[in-house]
Amino acid sequence: MPHIPKTWKAYERRIARLFGVEREKNRAMDFGQEEVDFKTPIFAGQCKFNRKLPNWAKKDIEKALKLYPDKISVVIFTEKGTGQDWIVLNLKDFLEIKNSLI
Repeated sequence: MPHIPKTWKAYERRIARLFGVEREKNRAMDFGQEEVDFKTPIFAGQCKFNRKLPNWAKKDIEKALKLYPDKISVVIFTEKGTGQDWIVLNLKDFLEIKNSLI
């Protein structure tokens, strides 16, 4: 079973370490207005420590896992009218892809 941090700050530290960096220390007290949680030469990351995934994301990820367990499950979403698309995937899968490219 993976280690689950007890606080959001510990979670940010753990994720930053997975990317090979430390959590940004020079952050303002306005919770994310001034700085990201971590950054690397390639990535700028924000970490979200929630009790539960949004139902829509969890359902769609579980559906893809059930139907195709041998593939990497992703959910791609957009906000109507923005022209921006976003992707959600398992962190372990993402790190494997990232590490194979770098």
